[in-house]
Amino acid sequence: MNVNKYDSHPAANIFPIANGPELDKLAADIKANGQHHPIVLHEGKILDGRRRYLACLKAEIEPKFLAWDGKGSPLDYVISTNVHRRHLSSSQRAIVALRMLPLLAEEAKERQRQSNGRGKKGAQKCAGTKGKAASIAAKLVGCCPRLVEQAKSIQASRPKLIEQVESGAVTISHAVAALQSVDQSEAQEGPQDLQAPENQMILARSIKGAGGKRNQLDLYQTPRHAIASLLHREEFTGLTWEPATGDGRIAEMLRTARYEVVESDLSSGTDFLEDERQVDNVVTNPPYSHKNEFIHHAKKCAANKIALLLPIDGLDTIGRYDLYQDTEFPLKAIYVFSKRLQFDESRSHQGMMTHAWFVWDRQHVGEPVIRWIPPNETATTMIVAKAEEAPESRVRQSIPALPPTTPSLRIASNPDGFRSKVEYHCGDSQQVLRTLPADSVDCCVTSVPYYLLRDYECEGQYGLEPSVGDWVENQLNVFREVRRVLRDSGTCWINVGDPYAYGTGSFNSHGRDKHWTSGIAEARRKMARSRPVHPKSLMFAPHRLAVALAEDGWIGRAEIILQKYGVDGCKDRPVRCHEYLYLFTKTDDYHFDSDCLRVPYAPKTSARGHSASPRRRKSESRKPAFELHPLGKLRGSVWNAGRASGAGGHPAPMPLQIAVDCVRAGCPEGGTVLEPFLGSGTTAVACVENGRHCIGIDLNRSYLDIAMKRVPGSRII
Repeated sequence: MNVNKYDSHPAANIFPIANGPELDKLAADIKANGQHHPIVLHEGKILDGRRRYLACLKAEIEPKFLAWDGKGSPLDYVISTNVHRRHLSSSQRAIVALRMLPLLAEEAKERQRQSNGRGKKGAQKCAGTKGKAASIAAKLVGCCPRLVEQAKSIQASRPKLIEQVESGAVTISHAVAALQSVDQSEAQEGPQDLQAPENQMILARSIKGAGGKRNQLDLYQTPRHAIASLLHREEFTGLTWEPATGDGRIAEMLRTARYEVVESDLSSGTDFLEDERQVDNVVTNPPYSHKNEFIHHAKKCAANKIALLLPIDGLDTIGRYDLYQDTEFPLKAIYVFSKRLQFDESRSHQGMMTHAWFVWDRQHVGEPVIRWIPPNETATTMIVAKAEEAPESRVRQSIPALPPTTPSLRIASNPDGFRSKVEYHCGDSQQVLRTLPADSVDCCVTSVPYYLLRDYECEGQYGLEPSVGDWVENQLNVFREVRRVLRDSGTCWINVGDPYAYGTGSFNSHGRDKHWTSGIAEARRKMARSRPVHPKSLMFAPHRLAVALAEDGWIGRAEIILQKYGVDGCKDRPVRCHEYLYLFTKTDDYHFDSDCLRVPYAPKTSARGHSASPRRRKSESRKPAFELHPLGKLRGSVWNAGRASGAGGHPAPMPLQIAVDCVRAGCPEGGTVLEPFLGSGTTAVACVENGRHCIGIDLNRSYLDIAMKRVPGSRII
């Protein structure tokens, strides 16, 4: 085999190239199955596919090449094709940004040459090129600018450490901490030769121990009343992460307020700035010396809200405009403590700095507000008292290393020895339901298979019917059996989303839809031929199903909007970010625990101590107003869905908090919940954590295996 030798393009060299076992494995795969993706060339050099090129040479296979299309710049192309397909940590991304700096400088010179002294005329316009080069590079690869600056200092003083960071052996934060300890040793004992074997061993030990060290000045115990003040003003939905837990007070009080919480800390080996776990909320009192990095990283990790306890002079910081004027994750409110906080409980006087809770909310619209927290606030004493009563030996959860693992199951405790029974049935929902006795379950909580949106890859599945009418008819048959086994006092909660009508072409066949399969494509072609609605129109499948259920005898009690987060890539309509949750009942007299769905009153209402009477005339103005309910007001019909987790390989899991709310509100304690489309078993988890039995049904056995792992002790009938 006679193959020309190709060098790597400088833009390609910003990413490390894998060798050793990984290269051998790829070479064996190419030799057995052939080369699937061509190697991209530019100016006679490899722009993308260096590893494939080496693997082809190793396997003695003639490589396939493709010329770069010339769109954009070579650097932009390399970044777009490599950053997201490689599993790089934040430190490794910072090294990529570091290697990118000379190329960015060359591009800047080229733009200056093209402009020929005429400003921007003739120069290539590149979005986001304003600012320092390190900030630009960090933004392109998706890491914190400070990590790039730290990588530059490491490269200048200890270049060999860069290789260890690039390989993933250490993080930049650990390397910097190790260098600081070595620098202190040099100051005391004189210059050291770090290339010497004995000093390399010292440096390695310093790096190994750096993860467990913490600056004592950054460890402050958050006062309980400060945490309670936040919980009195803000509500959090879904999984909340406390990434700088310290003594665990914030996490403890969040759990006391019935929030789902995980916590971690640098002292326990988890560096928040390196962990890319996705959660719904981040609530913490961060180390002040890293407040900007915490804000940047929290915006990457949180889907809903961020609440950070910071000194008020946090507004006077470098890059404050980008931090606080972000439109994608806007600042909602700053709750300022009128009385300075004292973090040292051994002292009686006030602290030296004014602090505030800074709260960001993705759904906030408008300018942020500033609210004062009174010095003698007592509205949250109930929360504080509950936190005080919590056991000191609370077992804390720590965030595991990526990939994320399934959250541990919190089995509900009962003084009478009650224990939830969870049984699963593998088969078609209609057929299994016919075997269950009538009036045997108290509640039904389910997320039905959405029409033309998911392929569950099993024969006889619902959701891929030729027409939306067939899908509605199949769902009606299932819920007729549900109504038969449901007690007269029972409730039925149905989560469903709405698809669009598509043409006869292969929709998103190039991988833009991660759930696209040949089964979905064929079902969409059949649907398009029947032309139920115009292409690109909403199918209104949830509304069709709701009307059909009402006409079939169900009583529709509520239509709830579930706010979700995601981008569907559409440019000619608003992004669709909601689904529907319907509440149906069998009779007028049904079980509904409203206290489970109560939320805090607005701060003004809580401060006033009562709500205004409706339609009150001036002559009746002295009549007493309505008293406030001690648990808060009843939640409205728009809920935050939060983020689903722990679903294994299931493509469409239900968020746990939604299942918990439905189970607690719609099923009495000790009752039985039915889930006719079990999926990954989220409803079963909600039942076990809240003292209910569960009967789950699913056609796909692999999903039942996931559900069994999530609920130990469950069994398949």
